[in-house]
Amino acid sequence: MRRFWPLALGVSIVVAVLAPLLLTNLILARGDMFLYFYPYWDARAAALREWRLPLWTPDLFMGAPFLANPQTGVLYPLNWLVAPWNAPEAVKISLSLHALLAWVGTYLFARRRLTLAYPGSLLAATVFAIGGYYLAQAEHINQFQALAWFPWLLTAITARNRSAWQRSLLGALMIALQVLAGHTQSVVISGFGAAVVVVIESLAHDHGSWRSRGWRAGIALWPLGAAAVFAAVLTAAQLLPTFELQRLSLRSGGLEWRDAVSFSLDPRLLGLTLAPGYSRSLFTEFVGHVGLIALGLGALGALTSDRRRWPALGLVVLGLTFAMGAYNPIYAGLALVPPFNLFRVPARWLFLFAFGAALLAGLGLETWASADRRHRALASLGALGPILLIPLALGRTPPGETGPLALPALVDWGGWGLAWVAFVVLLWGPWDRGRVSGLALALCTLELGLSARALPLLATLTAPEAYTSARPALTQLLIDPARQTDSGPPPGRVLSMSALQFDPGDLGELRGLYAPQLSPAGLETLIVATKHKEVLSPNLSLTWGVPGVDGFDGGVLPTRAYADFTALFTGQVSSDGRLREHVTSAPDPRWLALVNARWLIADKTGDLWIEGVYYDRLFTRTLEAGGTARLVVEPSFPADALGVMATGPGRLAVILGTERAELAFESGQSQIALPFAPEAIDLIGPTTIEALSLIDTRTRAFQSVPLRPYRLAHSGDVKIYEVLDRLSRAFVVSAVEIVPVSAEALARLRDPGFDPERLVVIDSDLALESAVSRSPGSAVIRSYRPEHVELTATGPGVLVLTDAFYPGWRATIDAVPAEIATADGLFRAVALPAGEHTIAFTFAPDSVSVGFVVSVVGLLSWLMLWILPGSPVRRRRTPSTRPA
Repeated sequence: MRRFWPLALGVSIVVAVLAPLLLTNLILARGDMFLYFYPYWDARAAALREWRLPLWTPDLFMGAPFLANPQTGVLYPLNWLVAPWNAPEAVKISLSLHALLAWVGTYLFARRRLTLAYPGSLLAATVFAIGGYYLAQAEHINQFQALAWFPWLLTAITARNRSAWQRSLLGALMIALQVLAGHTQSVVISGFGAAVVVVIESLAHDHGSWRSRGWRAGIALWPLGAAAVFAAVLTAAQLLPTFELQRLSLRSGGLEWRDAVSFSLDPRLLGLTLAPGYSRSLFTEFVGHVGLIALGLGALGALTSDRRRWPALGLVVLGLTFAMGAYNPIYAGLALVPPFNLFRVPARWLFLFAFGAALLAGLGLETWASADRRHRALASLGALGPILLIPLALGRTPPGETGPLALPALVDWGGWGLAWVAFVVLLWGPWDRGRVSGLALALCTLELGLSARALPLLATLTAPEAYTSARPALTQLLIDPARQTDSGPPPGRVLSMSALQFDPGDLGELRGLYAPQLSPAGLETLIVATKHKEVLSPNLSLTWGVPGVDGFDGGVLPTRAYADFTALFTGQVSSDGRLREHVTSAPDPRWLALVNARWLIADKTGDLWIEGVYYDRLFTRTLEAGGTARLVVEPSFPADALGVMATGPGRLAVILGTERAELAFESGQSQIALPFAPEAIDLIGPTTIEALSLIDTRTRAFQSVPLRPYRLAHSGDVKIYEVLDRLSRAFVVSAVEIVPVSAEALARLRDPGFDPERLVVIDSDLALESAVSRSPGSAVIRSYRPEHVELTATGPGVLVLTDAFYPGWRATIDAVPAEIATADGLFRAVALPAGEHTIAFTFAPDSVSVGFVVSVVGLLSWLMLWILPGSPVRRRRTPSTRPA
């Protein structure tokens, strides 16, 4: 049992630090975790519980690949273990499991590869696993998972008692787990970090000429290179679909230089980056601290003459300099080429600094007794260094912050002072080796545990209702019976447009109920989450099963076709999706009709109350001279006056049966008497009207009149409009125009005369001579599942299914394969001959099937190399007798 006491200690430390998360029902409910990972995790778990491989989702981006997006983590084995739980609980389990994996992996590397004694190895493991950098990444759960395997990769690839083949295969397994966790940037950073360690170890153990050292260092890298190749084979089931998606991604050509170096670590922020916060933390991408005590011990380890310091020093230097991104000329140049131009946030290279600093802290504890006074003095100054640099950051507004950085709070200065004093006493006190080891571990754990309470992981924990409870507006969307069955057409899509600049109507009740239970930050998190649910921010549509026009992703999604198409709504390409933040006015009704948008959600921040009357200003209607537009009053309302908001004088007509009366209105806001309560209103051009409200002056009641063919279905904290004049998800068009170039097709859609119900723009001819007719046919969806849609339709004509087209979708007409064309720049279309037909769309991409075959062959080969007698892997290398 003595072999397992370090594991028991690691479990105790992880549970103690994460106790507010693990031992309560509180959850993380902010940022990417809430809007991105929770929805994907719930959708993945639902599919796995049905024994279905989720290849596609129809609920985001009007249809998008699911498995091909590596951040979904579908093929990551440890994600399968948490499928029985809902996303918040599954994330809790995964966070604790991977924090423990990071602790054990670091301990093994320090103990077996750096040959540190127990105290140094335990300290290194603790400083990394509960350090500021690693815990700050908890909101990006896939990054947290991938980084946990880095120390295991180093342990495998630097095993001196194993052959190169064995190191390659073990390293391949670790890289494969990182790849499947779904954070490609972490895989790249880990690869560079592992290469640095391998090269430095080779140079440190080679005493020949520098030329021969360089040659042997290159040779030493081949097991790592072979591991990367073998890992690619093992993960082909993920990589091939991802490469296919990357080719069609908005970021297919790499990021622009400005994007690639965004979130670079400004050197002037180093003080706050390396100093643990107690009142608050920096934006999480810039948190890189290991604690002042561990930093001082790391400085002591760096000053030692022990050559075991060199791999850790290499990681520290590489991580810190590359984290500076645009502020580092070398990285600034590399950001123009792959792989550096594929990712944002150079600050994530701080991971290598944090890991290397943890190792140096362990080495510093081990060499503490032999350190001379000069080294101890320098280490004392090193622990104080971040505090001395803090003034450089004051007044600056780094990315992710809402305002200039102010002077740290008193509790921060007190925490730093106590930590520094504790380190000085530890360093200079009359301790024996055993006592100083235990004291150092306890003090580092205490310092990091206290500072962890200021990180979002623990500081913003909130009630589970922040994610699980439905809001009134959301309830309106959930009553659609089409959500309850796979047979028949799918529910209509929803488009949200809100900047969340409103307060929930029950804000007082929320504060009264939850303020006694939550921290102020946790309460604020719950309120923001409540607003996100109210407007169904992406990707919450995936959580609630309400298909959305919108989506949110900062990786290989959205596709370029989606981004170009939705520029019709926003006037610009939205690189991460999130149309909610960019749609500032009601889109052209043609686009809403085309994309099968049934619901339009908007807040009321732009609306006005004037003299007790509410004016809904979401829709502005402009008519040219001679133009008219009829508005139907629904439901009927006993009005005797009409409130008008207009940018100029004009005329309108009120209608009741055969009665019609024309009325004039003035510029601005005016109230005009009505001869009768109208059932319809005709707008007469030229005019620009911002809002209309029917008024009953006798009761002071009022009713807004939407300026578009929409029905107000819900009015609470937000408004939900039902789009009345919308197309079905599938319909048949009689007129076709072939435009093979996507940009030209979208330009054709912008033409004011374009009518999506009568004309479809496609990119190939589809045997059109048999498809075009004077009158369109009809289409009915009989079965709708993510990877399979079945319809019956009548031709001739072109059947348009307004789900995104993507490689791997295949169509049959009466069981005969049919070509799919891209319709209106994004959707799917097939040509229908005359008569009634059964059409099926099935998603079965070759990239997935080929990838699985390659992965299975690779896994069997991996196993055979370990099992078969005589294989090069079975021959163990004699343990090295070289000094450490």
